[in-house]
Amino acid sequence: MAEGMVVRGLRRVRTLLAEGSAPRGLEGRRLVRVRDLLHECASGIGGEVSARQRAGRLAEAYLRLNDEGRATFLRIVATEFGPDPQQVARRMQSIRPRSAAMRSGLPSPRCARPCARPACAS
Repeated sequence: MAEGMVVRGLRRVRTLLAEGSAPRGLEGRRLVRVRDLLHECASGIGGEVSARQRAGRLAEAYLRLNDEGRATFLRIVATEFGPDPQQVARRMQSIRPRSAAMRSGLPSPRCARPCARPACAS
């Protein structure tokens, strides 16, 4: 088992040396690969070890990017993997009436003594 770890570590070092250490942009094959990794992470397939490996590969890819590439990476995460603003707005509209009704029916825990506020009236 330890031998397998050593071989994998040496293979990773060889890969890093072959790729060079200069920061790169995010376009072409690199962009497709990052998108694929993001989709794999979002799908949640596999166990905890697989999820950590995917997250590690994503972190390595991010660290190798230049500033423009990192901005592109974060833009992809925000636009393709963030919440749908219209769906969030619809859900908020459905929650607001219930939340207001609950708020008006419950006294504030900060009101230790009776006060003139309608919400605090007992």
